[in-house]
Amino acid sequence: MIHIALRFDDPSVSSDHILENNVIEICVRYGVKINFAVIPFKNIKDKRTPLNTLAAKHLIDAESKGHIEISQHGNAHTNFALENERPSEFIGRSIEEQTYLLNNGKEVLDSVFGKKNRGLVPPWNSFDKNTIQAAINNGFTFISGGWDHPDNQKNSAIKLLPRTSQIANTINDIKRNSIYSFASPIIVPVIHHYDFIENNSQNGKFDLDDFETMIKDITTLSNVRTTSLNSITKTLSANNLRFGHFIHKTLIDNTHWRLRTRLPSSFLFHNSLKTLL
Repeated sequence: MIHIALRFDDPSVSSDHILENNVIEICVRYGVKINFAVIPFKNIKDKRTPLNTLAAKHLIDAESKGHIEISQHGNAHTNFALENERPSEFIGRSIEEQTYLLNNGKEVLDSVFGKKNRGLVPPWNSFDKNTIQAAINNGFTFISGGWDHPDNQKNSAIKLLPRTSQIANTINDIKRNSIYSFASPIIVPVIHHYDFIENNSQNGKFDLDDFETMIKDITTLSNVRTTSLNSITKTLSANNLRFGHFIHKTLIDNTHWRLRTRLPSSFLFHNSLKTLL
């Protein structure tokens, strides 16, 4: 069985709340729970503006009904990287700085959604060992970022769940890799506002009707089940996750680039071979 856990990045005090609500309504119709990675602060006209209950009402209501999950998308989605370096809000900063940034953002989300242990989604999916420790210091349960991460999987205090694909490619990923269903792989596709034509008329990849068709297709495929990042965190052990990262690295390092698209290199495996690691 293939498992799908959706992630919607960038909701904030100034994001497209109508679009977000439409996405929630579509997913509720098909019983799909999305993890919304919410930005605590936004810089609006040079002013740091925190999320508030009015702007987040649709998210508060949906989470209270169990329709969605809320995770923390960094602090203010600010790029502190040097020019020509990979964008990042965290890489290269001290544990103390990162602990403060995460706690500062967590206080905002706690005031809006209530105090909970949540997951962390680093902006641009980028983080380092200090981010891991800072996340542990703040009680985060998982980090959902990129595959390229510090080798820290032996630390069972937090789970590292990679983003594996974009939502527009999910159906093709499922069909292309259905032969690996026996391995119970997990796919974590990411959604952004700019994917939707309603939000990005010139460069959007699909509209809300197309999105509903994708969700309907995902939920009607016999070899697919939808899950969520919180559920994955609760059910996968440290061995599960080490195995997934080991498989990914092995495939990337040892497979010719022409063949990589035919392999399940974007999947997070958790089959019985995990017990060997």
